[in-house]
Amino acid sequence: MPSVPQVSLAAHVAPAAQPAAHGVPAAAPVIPHAAPVMPPSAKAPSANLGVAGVAAPMRPSMGPTMPPHAQRQAAGSRDTAGSAARRLALVTLIDRVSDVINLSALRSNPVADDKLAGAIDRAVREQAKAMRDEGEAPEGVDIEAVSRDALKELVALGPLAGLLEDESVNEIYCSRFDTMAIQRGSQSLYADVAFSSDESLRRVIMRLALQAGSPLLEGEGLVVRRLPRGVTMTAVVPPFSAQAVVALRRPSRTETSLEESVRAGLLSRPMATFLEGCVTGRANVLVVAESASAAGNLLSALMSCIPPADRTVLVQEHEVVSAPNAGAIALTVPRPSDAQAVMRAASLLGGDRLFVAPLSGGAMVAVADAVAAGSGGVVASALAPSLRQGLARVAGQLVLGRAGTTLDSAKELVLESFDIFVEVSRASDGRLRVTRIAESMGEHKATPTRDIFAFDASGQFEATGTIPRIMPMLAAAGVRADASLFKKGRG
Repeated sequence: MPSVPQVSLAAHVAPAAQPAAHGVPAAAPVIPHAAPVMPPSAKAPSANLGVAGVAAPMRPSMGPTMPPHAQRQAAGSRDTAGSAARRLALVTLIDRVSDVINLSALRSNPVADDKLAGAIDRAVREQAKAMRDEGEAPEGVDIEAVSRDALKELVALGPLAGLLEDESVNEIYCSRFDTMAIQRGSQSLYADVAFSSDESLRRVIMRLALQAGSPLLEGEGLVVRRLPRGVTMTAVVPPFSAQAVVALRRPSRTETSLEESVRAGLLSRPMATFLEGCVTGRANVLVVAESASAAGNLLSALMSCIPPADRTVLVQEHEVVSAPNAGAIALTVPRPSDAQAVMRAASLLGGDRLFVAPLSGGAMVAVADAVAAGSGGVVASALAPSLRQGLARVAGQLVLGRAGTTLDSAKELVLESFDIFVEVSRASDGRLRVTRIAESMGEHKATPTRDIFAFDASGQFEATGTIPRIMPMLAAAGVRADASLFKKGRG
C-alpha cells in the first residue's frame, strides 16, 4: 500500500458555511440549434410549433421530467404568429408529399432506403415550389427552411437532431408531438421546434430505437433505450398511450470539489473535513442519494480529495463523474446485466480506492464481495429517498443476487461493510443537502445507525456530539483527528 499523506481534520475546521440563498433561474433565450446528424448537409430546424424562451420552474426529479404546469398550457397559446405560420406551412407541405408518395412503408420500417429517400427528396422540393407558385405558402415564411424541416422529419430525426447534438441540452421532453420542452443547465424552457404530427414523432422514436441497436417490438408500449453518447430515451407509445410521449436525458458529467460543495451549501465545512479524512484514510463509505446526479455530485467532490499518486478505479453506467487524475481507471457498465462482471473486474485491478456510481443489477453483491475480500477505500452509492430506505434497498439487492441470503443477514452485511453512511436528499427549500452523516450501530438492530452530523429542522448543519468509532483507524492511516470537530451543536 502506498504511503498515505498526513491530513489533519483540525486544519480545516472553520465556522460552518451558511447555505447559499436559493435562487430562481431567470428566463433564457431559446437555445441555438446545432447541425443535425441526418442528413449531414441539412441545416438546423428553424421553424415549428413551440414557444421561444418561455422559462418554466424546476421541480425535484429522479428522471427526465418537465414542469407540469407548463405542459398543461394549450399548445396554441404558446404560438407566435410567425411560428404558427411556419408550422402551418410544414404540415401542409408534408400532407402534399404524402399525397404523391406512398409513405406506408415507413410504418413498418422507419428507415427509408435510397430509392424512397430520393423520391421523398424530389417530392419535397416539387411540392414546396408548387406551394410557392400557387400562393399556398404563408406570407413571410421561408419555404426553403420549411422544406429542410420536412425532409428531416420524413427521413431523419426531425427537430430532435439538432437538440441531441447540442451538448448543453440536458433533457428533451415531448408531452405530445407539437410541444417540446428542454432543460439546459438549470433552466427549463419551451423550444421553438416540434413535430408536425404524432405519426412523425412515432417514426423518430422507432429510428432512435434502431440507433440503440434494439428495434421496437410489436406491442411494446414502454420503450427504454440507451442511445449513443450515453443519452437515455424513455418513450410511451400505443397501446400504452393514445399519443406518443418521449423523454431524452443526457448524463451530465460532474466536476466539483468539497470546497465548492461547501460554498454551494451542500454540506458544512466540518462535514467536508471529516469526509475528506475518511477518503484519505481509506474508510468504506456508502452514499445514499435521491438521484444519480446528486450521488455523482458528492462522489466527484470526494474524488477530488484523493492524492494524485494513488490508483483509483471508477465504475459507472454513464459518465456522470470525471476521473480525478491521469492515474485513475474508469470502467463503464454497457448494460445493467454486466454490472456485476464489471464490478468484479474493478476489484481484481487492485486499486487503492474503488468508487462506484449508482448501478443497476447485482453490482452491490460484487461491492460486498470486494469489501469482504479486504478492500478498503470503497465509496459506493445507492439511490433512495433516505438512508433508511437506501439500506433496505441495498440489502434487498444482496438477497436477490446471492442465493440463500436472508434479509436480516444482508442488512447485517451492509452495516458491517461500510464505516460511514451519507444521506443526500432535498431539503424543504428544494435544494440538495447532505442531510445525514452516520455510522453503524453494529449489534443494535432497532437503530442500525447513529448520526454524526445532521441537517436539522431549522435549516442548519450540526454535529451531534458523537465521536466516530473509526477515528483510531483514520489516525493510524495518518489522518490527525481533533475531537472539537464533533462538538455538539457545531456545524
